Amino acid sequence: MGLFKEIGSSFSELKSNVEDLKDKLNIVQDEAKKAQKIGKQIQTKVSEFQFGIEGNLAKINEITEKYEQSNNE
Repeated sequence: MGLFKEIGSSFSELKSNVEDLKDKLNIVQDEAKKAQKIGKQIQTKVSEFQFGIEGNLAKINEITEKYEQSNNE
């Protein structure tokens, strides 16, 4: 009878561990969804920044080229 008690206890512990694992898996999945959303927001901001600085970079390149040409003459 002691063996059956031990087996029952082991199954109860296993069931508890599986439930904990499921809970933690749900938490990880929720956090992954949040991280994915934040990653998309960051990418949007980076794209907006790149678009915003394109004109400035073009002007900087233009000035740099003129400066280099004047130094080469």
